[in-house]
Amino acid sequence: MAKVIGGDWVECLDKNRNKVYYANVVTKETTWSFPQELMNDKSAVDQPDHWVEAVDAQSKKKYYYNKITRETSWHKPKCLEPRRSNANFMDGRRNSGSQNLASLLSGLRPVDPSSESNSNEEAPSCPRAGATSPHRGIALPGMDRNSSDNRGRSVSPLPSQVKAERLADRSTSPPPAKGKTKASAFAALRALEEQERLSTSECPEDEHVVGFDDSTMPRGYIRPPSSTVSSMSEAFPVRPSTCSTVSIYDNLGADTLTTADLIAKATMTMEQYAEMHFKFDRKGILGGVTTTEKLLSWKNELLRTALHPFHGELLSDSLQLFRNITGYMGDRETNKSQKDHAHKILTVALLSSQELRDELLCQICKQLTGNPSSYSRKQGWQLLLICLTTVAPSDDLLPALLSFCKSHMNDNDESIAQLAEVTLHKCYKSATMLGIRHEVPSVVEMEALKQIRCIKVRVWFVDGKHMTLDCDSWVSVSELEDIIAIKLGIHSASAFGLYEVSTTEDERPLKPEERILDLVAVWQHIELEDIANGKNDDNSHIEEFRFVYKVKYFLDINESDKAGIEMMYIQAVFDVVNSTYMCMVEDAYTLAALQMQEKYGDYDENTAGSIIRYSLGSLLPQRNLTSTNNTVAICEKVLRKYAKLAGYSNIETRLSYLDFVKQFPSYGSAYYFATPAFQSNLPKELAIAINNNGVSLVDNYSKEYIEQYKYQDIITWGHSPSQFVLAVGTLANQKKLTFNCTDGKDMSDMIHAYVDSKPKPK
Repeated sequence: MAKVIGGDWVECLDKNRNKVYYANVVTKETTWSFPQELMNDKSAVDQPDHWVEAVDAQSKKKYYYNKITRETSWHKPKCLEPRRSNANFMDGRRNSGSQNLASLLSGLRPVDPSSESNSNEEAPSCPRAGATSPHRGIALPGMDRNSSDNRGRSVSPLPSQVKAERLADRSTSPPPAKGKTKASAFAALRALEEQERLSTSECPEDEHVVGFDDSTMPRGYIRPPSSTVSSMSEAFPVRPSTCSTVSIYDNLGADTLTTADLIAKATMTMEQYAEMHFKFDRKGILGGVTTTEKLLSWKNELLRTALHPFHGELLSDSLQLFRNITGYMGDRETNKSQKDHAHKILTVALLSSQELRDELLCQICKQLTGNPSSYSRKQGWQLLLICLTTVAPSDDLLPALLSFCKSHMNDNDESIAQLAEVTLHKCYKSATMLGIRHEVPSVVEMEALKQIRCIKVRVWFVDGKHMTLDCDSWVSVSELEDIIAIKLGIHSASAFGLYEVSTTEDERPLKPEERILDLVAVWQHIELEDIANGKNDDNSHIEEFRFVYKVKYFLDINESDKAGIEMMYIQAVFDVVNSTYMCMVEDAYTLAALQMQEKYGDYDENTAGSIIRYSLGSLLPQRNLTSTNNTVAICEKVLRKYAKLAGYSNIETRLSYLDFVKQFPSYGSAYYFATPAFQSNLPKELAIAINNNGVSLVDNYSKEYIEQYKYQDIITWGHSPSQFVLAVGTLANQKKLTFNCTDGKDMSDMIHAYVDSKPKPK
């Protein structure tokens, strides 16, 4: 039932999400956030469900926190007191007005205010997501890319047979398996539901994005979604060559904890931390002991000793840190820029011990306490946030730092109050989930942090399409994978993952814990090194990088997961056309015909000829085109097969294409170079091929399969930093194979993924 909260606004519950939203019964406007025009209405904001009861860690007294206004109070708000005398009257009043209110709200649901008009469709729930494409390795067995020999699958199913089997399977196919969903996927889902914006407008022609865009996105208000994503084609324009922009901000991972949750974790004040860890004897043998208040208060001159009891190099580094902090904040005159001071601070912090990182954070807090300059205080909070992108507080300092942030959330300066609350969240996430970075944030990233904004990151797909997402400094690879899977509507998200791909065609699967903007900063560092080494002249090129979302594990995707099937299909087409799988000429023609059916629909004799002449290079592997000059004959053969596919639906065509390529022995194989450690009967150099069917040993020179093991034949496996071990056979009669290699962990993870995807015996 809707509840009137003030003016023309009512509070409603979206049953699909079990989440509160707000609706204006006059303008029909809906929003997930509390209406700004009611912020000054005491009766509107002073509602029982807006208040949170908490316990102050120092005094052990109860206090109350208003989630809307951020107000705190030792006294129990009147709205939380029992209302005996007016209870019957209020209940009758609500009941009498409920029918009219219901009619006003009929069909009104949270929608995207960015659209021209509000939709009457119910707000959808997003699909689940997880996260996780094999490396390119040696040329495949019997598939030398420079050879004209065509070897592979020789018999293709008749289109009518494939279609009949596919239609028969549709009626008996089981529902999709509900695999385990990671906690981070739920975190990303909740974050998306609250703060996302999907735009399918074309990117401006002059937009400069390589791996990311230097421009930043304002934090602003991110509107609730209005339509569900049922397929990749809806999530971003797969068919047209345009881009999609998805906005995600900071409520990811640990940020799913509310401000009240984090306040409850502030179990120690900075004063208590100082009494346990600071050095109080600071006056020398002739002086006295200083006080906690002085140690934690702003100082208009340089420190003579560290806050912590440091000596030697730690002491000199801490004093230099304070010089750079005061220079950055404007507390002393300096000839250096903020950029230079920040770079020195972060570089020292990255290379130092945890003790010095805690000293850095405490020094900033000191200069923020009692600072008479509002400008300096704002710069200090920005610096604290920037530092927390790079380093994390220790377990001892974390609760005190949370308490420090809490104490400034009601600052009279609204910008500082906002920075304090953001820092509260990011401080906890840095300490509990991410840890330190590998590279100092870029200038663009630091500027975005100062304004609490995001940075555009472009993610590519193997077919050349892309989507652009807004990331902050704390978004990890696993979180971005979750977001992408949710937006594309992929249910089998564990089959896909993010890769780092360079212009030299090197690619690396990204680790779940890596930070997106940390990777971007590393790329920029490499680019600057290349420029410094003179690689930007006419004879050499600077290496560039980008994020690519692609298949990581070639699992069996349930047919109901249309977006997952589409991703698998796109990967299969890419691999076939780029000769990752070598197939016979007739098979290549069949696959090209299936591509045309999927992309253009049923055969049309008036347009098919011109279409195939224009797109032949994207339908067939290059080696099939160069093996003969009779292009006209090739087109005719493909078109004859294409004409026989009339009636195939889009999804049926993709499934048929996948059924075809899955019969290639090398389908989905990842190859790892290795040398046998003890097996003298094996070649000195070989490749270990891993795919959904099992593990194979491949001769590195002849490209022939030496041995092949199904997963049911593998007893166990393991790895060390320099070796990979595989035990095959039975428990009574097993064979142990040991290989020298450096990719043991990746190989073990891949085998785990494939074994875990197999049905478990009952």
